[in-house]
Amino acid sequence: MLKFLTGFLLSLVLVQAVYAAPYIPNSPNQVLEKLPATANASIKRFKSLHLQLASDPNNIELAVKLTKLYIEQSREEGDPRYLGYAQAALAPWWKLAQPPVDILVLRATLLQSTHQFDKSLADLNLVLRLDHANGQAWLTCATILQVQGEYAKALQSCEHLYSLAPALITLTCTTNVNNLSGHAKQSYQELKTALEQAPDTSPSIQIWVLTLLAEMAERLGDVTMAEKHFQQAIKLGDPDTYL
Repeated sequence: MLKFLTGFLLSLVLVQAVYAAPYIPNSPNQVLEKLPATANASIKRFKSLHLQLASDPNNIELAVKLTKLYIEQSREEGDPRYLGYAQAALAPWWKLAQPPVDILVLRATLLQSTHQFDKSLADLNLVLRLDHANGQAWLTCATILQVQGEYAKALQSCEHLYSLAPALITLTCTTNVNNLSGHAKQSYQELKTALEQAPDTSPSIQIWVLTLLAEMAERLGDVTMAEKHFQQAIKLGDPDTYL
């Protein structure tokens, strides 16, 4: 959840990186970058799945798994190339008017990540016509509509989560919208209290909520609490590029 909701601001950074001037090394033997051990493990995992998909390119289960990994890696490293790899994994279905729902959700996510919001919303609306109870589609819709300034519509999308997701996820969605539409202090307090009352929440959800609380506190001018929330989130796990 965290990765879907924080992908937008990260994407703004990525767009600038894509158009930066290329660096040309002086020698073919020059070391450009040393990858950490975790990167090597990820490369092996991607290579294995890629080889499997290459031998069976219409295998939806493999394509979905590999695409999700590429999207996650892109957001962890801030590297937009993984988004291209993800799209390539969906090549057999990318141009279809109505691919399977799982593919539609991922295509919408990739379109969202490259700021093609209207196309992403079109895919998400199709998902919701086919599967009205798709929580990820409602959550992604809410995020896009919020970025577009359509706060009332974003809030409506969040409200669909009441019967589909844990209360904290739904409240995080609604307070994040309300925080930007005239209810900043109240939204911050509601979300902060809700997180304190849900100590058993998974680390990934806690990181998402704490990141949003930090941003809310910063908007309210409370940089001390903003830094505290950011530090709390960082301590819960390996932070992605955005955090």
